[in-house]
Amino acid sequence: MNVSQLLANCEKEQLHLSGKIQSFGALIVLDEESLVVTYASRNIDNFIEGGVQNVLGADIGQLEWLREDMLSDLPQSPGQRVTFYDYVVGPHICHIRLIRSEGTVVIELEEAHRPQSFMSYQALEARLYPGTDETWNENDYFESLLSTLHEVLPYQRLMLYRFESDWVGEVVAESVSRGEKDYLGLKFPASDIPEIARRLYFQNPSRLIPDVKATAVDVVGLADNTVDLTWSDLRSVSPVHLQYLSNMDVGASYSIPLIISGKLWGIVACHNPQSVAMDVTSRQTAEKLAAQFCTLFNSYRSRQRLILLRNIEQRVDEMVRVLSGQDPQTSCQFLADILLYELNASSTALLLGGTWYQAGPRVDEKLLNQLDSEVKYEFSDYIFQTQNITENYGDELNHASIRGVLAIKPNFETMALRCYAFRMPEAQYSQWAGNPDKTEQKADASGTLSPRSSFEKWVEARGESSREWTRENVLLAKKVRAVILKEADKFLLAD
Repeated sequence: MNVSQLLANCEKEQLHLSGKIQSFGALIVLDEESLVVTYASRNIDNFIEGGVQNVLGADIGQLEWLREDMLSDLPQSPGQRVTFYDYVVGPHICHIRLIRSEGTVVIELEEAHRPQSFMSYQALEARLYPGTDETWNENDYFESLLSTLHEVLPYQRLMLYRFESDWVGEVVAESVSRGEKDYLGLKFPASDIPEIARRLYFQNPSRLIPDVKATAVDVVGLADNTVDLTWSDLRSVSPVHLQYLSNMDVGASYSIPLIISGKLWGIVACHNPQSVAMDVTSRQTAEKLAAQFCTLFNSYRSRQRLILLRNIEQRVDEMVRVLSGQDPQTSCQFLADILLYELNASSTALLLGGTWYQAGPRVDEKLLNQLDSEVKYEFSDYIFQTQNITENYGDELNHASIRGVLAIKPNFETMALRCYAFRMPEAQYSQWAGNPDKTEQKADASGTLSPRSSFEKWVEARGESSREWTRENVLLAKKVRAVILKEADKFLLAD
């Protein structure tokens, strides 16, 4: 089997059907209707006398430590959970977690540990807010989250890992109690967190791996079916991921998803070189702080978008003022000049009624006509953008002056104005945590793909594409389209 096939298999790995849990807790599963235990982990005898054989098939009335009225506190939607603290289970003081699953209730037991001492939740949450006389940028929000979490979480390294649109992740903030900031600014390929693992982050409030070297525990059932551990906090870890963490010299990890506007925006990843026993209360405090950060940061992003829109509207209003009273030819040349500046383009070209109006270094009109014949029917929302036009239309448009293209099309009349802004190819440098080329990885004798062993900074230089068109560039292009429609007598010609 080649590396590409092994990578595809990693993406398809059914993580929730591993049939095993981590050993820092024990698990039973109740059938929702009969309230009979249908699955139990083999280490249940660490908590309950008699072991797994006495628990399987027992009904809730035979579990003296679990009362039926506890189930009434559990909401009905899958994934909902409730925790009961400091319950006596045999000789142990335990936290009992009930999780609603599909037709079952997952019950997890963890021995209570003394939580790390930290300030009150209110005092911690206050640290996520800027002071009344402070103006924060996004990095300030990132750093405040990590420094606050470091008060709660006993990990050496905390990283804020933000996803890009293609699921490549970048470490945009890092807090280290000892040692250097090794990963700040580095990127990780999308395949490091496969799609199925990203989906599970939506379904679990956090993910704890207290000991990378611990042996997983089997879950056995009354039937041969494999238990669904989608919602389980104890779910075992993929062997590939355990090897990945070991290659990073990580002995324990903890991660919290950051869900913003219904999307997985990023992850707080916590690493420690040795194993870490962390109490439920510390984890829940960290989860609440992460959720509050998401609310605050989303509000900040909304404010920044409003500021950006106001700024764009002011600039576009000035365009309208200058265009007033101008003839179509003067207006087209002015628009070409202003778009060159506003879009930070290398050159611009406007086509109206078969005539090209250009600003910046001139582009051969034969090339422009060829580009226009390809692009004019390809608009979505009347705006087209690419960093590399050759990826869209092949080498026929391979010319250094028009590698990046942002185009504006007011409507679908073929003689109406079309605006093009161009950027030249530039070397794009990306700093990766190790070589991101998965084809360089090797498989062992069993066919298991081994993660890369080095996470040292690895710089990739690419010169095929232009700089990325920003959100501001696209928003301004949409506003310019509105101006063109408003000034239709200048810019829109009938077929």
